[in-house]
Amino acid sequence: MNCPNCGFKNLEGALYCGQCGIMFHNPLATAKVEPSADSPRDKKWGSANFGATAKLLLHIPEANEKIKLELADKASVILGRDDPKAEVRPDIDLTPYGAAKLGVSRVHILIRRVDNVLYITDLGSRNGTTINGRCIPPSVPQAISEGDRIGLGQMIIVGYFTP
Repeated sequence: MNCPNCGFKNLEGALYCGQCGIMFHNPLATAKVEPSADSPRDKKWGSANFGATAKLLLHIPEANEKIKLELADKASVILGRDDPKAEVRPDIDLTPYGAAKLGVSRVHILIRRVDNVLYITDLGSRNGTTINGRCIPPSVPQAISEGDRIGLGQMIIVGYFTP
């Protein structure tokens, strides 16, 4: 997609121009992802409380993949794309799920647990991060709730809290 401001050719569906930085229309704002029948959805749906023994299940609907994470208090993980040439190795490599094609940066987001709340922080990604279709600013931690849709570029990940 060409930038209407400077004409730079960006990845299709990019949120920001890689050349001049203007924000494009957010295509994830209207994307609808419903939890599958086997999702660990219960009466606490939508809660931001991440219990002491809870685990985070990251569901990537488009790839039909689930990644389970255990996060102790003050623990954090980085999600992105592995790049051996640049010696970039995030804790969770999303490359096998089409991350490069979907605009996921090498170091895209940080997930951190603090006092039973999970926060995500965009680490200055090129194509931006959204929570439920809302763009979040880089470097500003945002609390997430169970069932939130997290957009990394055009990749959508749904977060579930499991016992």
